[in-house]
Amino acid sequence: MNTTERLAWWKRPEFRLIAVFVLISVGLYLVADIYRSAINSNGNVVAVAGRMRLDLVSTLRAIADLQSRDPQVSAMAVDELSRVVGAVDRQLTVLLEGGEASLAPGQSFRVTAEALPPAARAAARSLLEAWQPISGAAAKVVERPTDTAAQAELVSLARSSESTLLRTASAMIGSIGADSLVQARRLGVVSIVAAVLGVGFFLLLIWLYSRQLRAAAAARKETDEILATVKSGLFLLDRQFRIGSQYSAALGQILPYGNLAGRNFIELMKPLVDAQTVRTLEDYLGLLFEDRVKEALIESLNPLDRVQLNLIGETGRTERRHVEFSFRRVAEDGRLAYLLVSANDVSDRVELREELDKLRETVHRESDRALELVTRLMRLDPGVASSAVARWERLLREANDALRSADLEEADLRELVDRVFRPIHAIKGEAAALGIGHIAQQANEIERRLAELRTRSTLDGNDFLPITVALEDLFRQHGDLALVVQRLGERTPTDAGDDDMELVARSLETLAAELARSLGRGVSFEAQGIDRRIPEWLRRPLEDILSQLVRNALAHGIEDPQERERLGKPAYGRLRAAFRRLSDGRYELRFDDDGRGIDFDAIRSRAVALGRLTAAQAATATPKELVRFLFQPGFSTREVADDASGRGVGLDIVRNLAARHGGSIGVSSSSGQGATFRFVFPADAPA
Repeated sequence: MNTTERLAWWKRPEFRLIAVFVLISVGLYLVADIYRSAINSNGNVVAVAGRMRLDLVSTLRAIADLQSRDPQVSAMAVDELSRVVGAVDRQLTVLLEGGEASLAPGQSFRVTAEALPPAARAAARSLLEAWQPISGAAAKVVERPTDTAAQAELVSLARSSESTLLRTASAMIGSIGADSLVQARRLGVVSIVAAVLGVGFFLLLIWLYSRQLRAAAAARKETDEILATVKSGLFLLDRQFRIGSQYSAALGQILPYGNLAGRNFIELMKPLVDAQTVRTLEDYLGLLFEDRVKEALIESLNPLDRVQLNLIGETGRTERRHVEFSFRRVAEDGRLAYLLVSANDVSDRVELREELDKLRETVHRESDRALELVTRLMRLDPGVASSAVARWERLLREANDALRSADLEEADLRELVDRVFRPIHAIKGEAAALGIGHIAQQANEIERRLAELRTRSTLDGNDFLPITVALEDLFRQHGDLALVVQRLGERTPTDAGDDDMELVARSLETLAAELARSLGRGVSFEAQGIDRRIPEWLRRPLEDILSQLVRNALAHGIEDPQERERLGKPAYGRLRAAFRRLSDGRYELRFDDDGRGIDFDAIRSRAVALGRLTAAQAATATPKELVRFLFQPGFSTREVADDASGRGVGLDIVRNLAARHGGSIGVSSSSGQGATFRFVFPADAPA
């Protein structure tokens, strides 16, 4: 090649385009590398700062333990100080001056002196100023563990600086994160620019080569090489929608029909997409071949911009692929002759995005649930929350014990449904009233499965396997809830002088208020004698009975505020529980409300609907006979179940609890005035 030819080659537009692209690519790569390095550096700094904050918290906790009355705790606090104070010193030095950082044995990395962003550096200096007095005082305590004056000085310094230290550390970490976000955004912009330039360059290069397809064999060979190696499915379409004689090898993987040359693209797509998409595609391609139609104006009409293709694989099974088709006009001798089609299999990208969306949704759901749970629990009396968690654990164990001890005889299995139903129903209603939604939802799911078992003509042990699995999941969720309640209880300790029955009274008051709020009603709860005078053997059953009666009264008895006002009643309903010892030594529990009273007509209608009475029997049934239906399993005047009622379990629980503890039940009601439940228990626990 002579000098003249070499100069002509250097002046070719393809080379100039490549040179410009390479220069831009190198520049973008260098800029991106700068941003990536900054993000990586911030990651290291965040790791050091986060570890430092943890050690800072450990230091403050150890300082708080110095003055413990337990000598062992004080000694352990001194040992902890000797470890974490030095760690905080080293980490502050690394952040401000750079150096080697080690967060775990055998894992270390280098932090440069310039790694800390300016805003974070200012926060770090402020943190150092607040930390140095504590560090010096801690060194004295470590050196002289028995020096109470040094300990007192350290504790005083820590108390006065605790909020400043933690707030400054959090501000420093936040500044580093903000800087990382800025760098990430810049990196994203660079990546987008690089991608746009890359796609633009690629399409332009293909267009230049497509013009020279008939020019020479050498140009054809170069095109063949490109088509054999490119990852996109590339081909030309003529005005009859036929695929050109040359196409990329990748197209054969996207459209596995063998030789595609000369075949009609529309016909190939018919088995892969629906008929409407085929018709739209034909119209769209026709518009692209119209010279008077602006290509940019109809680009958004592309029906194959991203389409799902259902292909039959080698195994005979249908495979789902996501493919993006793009269409570009190709002119030959100044005339629109072809469409250049690019097909890219983006299945991996789509599946990854779907998985990420599912993961993001799961993370958001779990985060929202955890935040909602903590917020809800912080509103509750810590003693009430702790009492509810303890009670639910007892009810869960009752349901679990019933499942474990059940016989496989069908009669026993039908009784087992009710034995499991009772504790789960109690958990569901109380959790819903207290706003612990995920516990209520899981309990409701178990209730739903149990309700289905009630309707089956025959039962066997395998029918209870889904119940057992769901109960295990409820146990797990309850364990998580118990841990949160315990941690919150440690931060807000309850009054140690409270008797457990006084706590039960508060829990019932909270249950009544929360359930009334959820039902759009107002209610007051009065408790008389619900205190330490109740004998030990009656405490747990009375708690369970009153919990069910509160829910039953609000679900069926207490009217809406508007209805109460129409009836001349106070807008707020009244619930009252009273416990006392009778003159003959027995115990009496009374529970009454001022609601609408028992609806005997509704009981008659429901008993007939359930087939438990004929119409004639219902018409002559006395109120005493009708009341008995309220205590039968599966009987409810509500046709649709909700969080408060509808499964026919609540008063069945009350009857069962009273019978197990030797109690009798009396019920009285006055229409529009309310209902009263009276329980009489023996003087001593039944043998």
